[in-house]
Amino acid sequence: MSLIRHQESQAEKMHQFLIRQKTPEHHNPEGRTGKRTTPRDKDPQGTPSLDVGSILLAEDNDMVRSLVGSMLEALGYHVISAQDGREALDIFQDKKDEIGLVLSDVAMPRMDGWNMIAAIREIEPGIPVILASGYTDTLKQAGQHSEQPQAILHKPFKMAALQEAIEWVLEESKA
Repeated sequence: MSLIRHQESQAEKMHQFLIRQKTPEHHNPEGRTGKRTTPRDKDPQGTPSLDVGSILLAEDNDMVRSLVGSMLEALGYHVISAQDGREALDIFQDKKDEIGLVLSDVAMPRMDGWNMIAAIREIEPGIPVILASGYTDTLKQAGQHSEQPQAILHKPFKMAALQEAIEWVLEESKA
C-alpha cells in the first residue's frame, strides 16, 4: 500500500511512520476547527464523503499536476493548483478560508514541501497536509522538520490511495 501516515507520540516526542493498514491513536492538530469538513452522503459517482472546500495542490511537474488535479476533480473535489511551494503559500494567504486541505510534492523549486508546510501552518496551524514524493528518503527527511504532514503518499499512487489518504486525513482533522 502506498499510503503512509505520520504519528507523533506525545509521551516520547518521537516520530513514527505507520502503514495505514492499522489505525492507532493519532495526534489531532491543535487549532483545527473542522469548519470546512462536514459529512455528506457518499455517492457512487465519486462525490467525496467529506466537504473539504478546496484542495490546494502544489506540484512543479506540469504533467503530474494536471494528472493529480484531474484525479482530485474526478473524486469530486475543487482544486486550486500551484507550480511550487512559494506560489502555494501565496495562494493560501489569499484563499485560506476556502482551502481545507493541502496536497504537495516534497521536492519543488523556490520552496519545497517541508518549508511550505511550516509557512502555511504559521497562518493556519491545523490545516491538514498530505505530502507526495517519489523519493525513498522522504521518511528520513521527516525527522529533520518541525511541521509534519498527516500523511505521505509515495509516487506514483493510484486514485484509490489518494482518496483513502484524503478521507483519512479529513476524518482525523475533524476528530
